[in-house]
Amino acid sequence: MVKVAVAGGAVGGIGLYIVEAIVEAGNHDVVVLCRRASHHPVLDKLGVPIVATR
Repeated sequence: MVKVAVAGGAVGGIGLYIVEAIVEAGNHDVVVLCRRASHHPVLDKLGVPIVATR
């Protein structure tokens, strides 16, 4: 299984839809990259880790 990093998936918008689609497909592990540490209820529910730079 390939690990995919998605930038901008923690703030909503298109990045979140991309993360949801990758997780639903079930072929890859997903990590979300963001500038600040945050929690997003959808990402928490999907079990997707968030990696923050600050």
